[in-house]
Amino acid sequence: MPSLLYGARQTRGISLSRAFFTYVTCLLVMLVVLKLAYFMRDDFSIPQLAIAAVGGYGALGITLNRAVLRHLITWSRMWATISNISSARLHILVLWPIMYPVLFIELLIIKVL
Repeated sequence: MPSLLYGARQTRGISLSRAFFTYVTCLLVMLVVLKLAYFMRDDFSIPQLAIAAVGGYGALGITLNRAVLRHLITWSRMWATISNISSARLHILVLWPIMYPVLFIELLIIKVL
């Protein structure tokens, strides 16, 4: 069905199980990055390892926002303001290890009930 908005694109949805699998994969990658940083603590300085860990954390958060959140959530036209969407996306980006399980539980409750 064509969109009434000029330049709007149709996005495919993602299943909740695939989104959860993507989250678990990113969580495992983050654990591997932290484990590598711990093992390489003698070879590199602490600030270098901290930058690598924070960079990996941010990269995985961006990946989840782009790959999962964009296709999992449809924003309501009434509440889809720049402030609301950017606030929600930044909140989920910064706290992605905690917020994605909460989001999955909320969506699962909506789907089941």
